[in-house]
Amino acid sequence: RAGWRAGVGTLLVLAGLVERSVRLVANYKGERYIASLRRDGHISYKGKLYDSPSSVAKVVIGRAANGWHFWTYRKGKEWVRLAELRR
Repeated sequence: RAGWRAGVGTLLVLAGLVERSVRLVANYKGERYIASLRRDGHISYKGKLYDSPSSVAKVVIGRAANGWHFWTYRKGKEWVRLAELRR
């Protein structure tokens, strides 16, 4: 089933939502952070893979955060929140 990692049972909520790798960008306290959403639903950041956008946002800012609002991606000519992918 889309969204489930085979053999592990962990829900990857972003699995199957993109056809190819998508660049994610976040701006926080004057710094720009870049990650990559992979086709399999993982997010790659600084050489590590994460299962959710919020887990990566937490690594960046050092506390719990809503990754769906923290990360943006390019949709057409504008940058929109990652939450747009769920619509």
